[in-house]
Amino acid sequence: MPSTRSSQPVSAYLMLLILGFLPLILVALFYDDLPHRFVVQWNAGGLSITGTRAKSAITIAITCAAIALFAVVIAAIQNDAFRASGIRRLFLALNFAQVVTIGLTCLMLVGEAVGFPLRTRDIVPPSAGLLLAIASLLCLRLSAGASARAARIVFGAAGWIFLALAIAIVALTIVFIGTPLSWVGIGVALLAGLVLAIPEPSSEG
Repeated sequence: MPSTRSSQPVSAYLMLLILGFLPLILVALFYDDLPHRFVVQWNAGGLSITGTRAKSAITIAITCAAIALFAVVIAAIQNDAFRASGIRRLFLALNFAQVVTIGLTCLMLVGEAVGFPLRTRDIVPPSAGLLLAIASLLCLRLSAGASARAARIVFGAAGWIFLALAIAIVALTIVFIGTPLSWVGIGVALLAGLVLAIPEPSSEG
């Protein structure tokens, strides 16, 4: 079969940009409702974070938008290379997980300020765990395809470290949060991780 230039996943790019800029829009809309000082406490976790909610939230939201824009640019430029090596889906999934995790964090900050009834904080850790799991899969895939021994070792080690961190986050979520919403988040994260673990066919042309 003759080699053909792979098409760009424009719909995925568009969705990534939308999800990346949504937190910025959300925080901008409710910026005046965010107090200047806040304390986040996780149930039974003993963790408290003190900071300036408004400035922290807008900084996080801007970072989210920047990540989405940067990811789309890189994915568009490297589309053929990513597809040939079979990592395009994992690269896009990694950035989707990043913007979703950051978006949930912004939603948590805004929601708790305006009295939103849904405890978004309960699904932030599972989302972060999924992010690390996808990073693990991507590193392990890069390790398997690397020609240099040093690259295989580095990517392989990073992959297993990310996987261990993902498992640790899920375990801590179960122990210290353990709400029905957190269980739903863990279930969705595990399902997404299993789907993404299915190898993407590489295209060598």
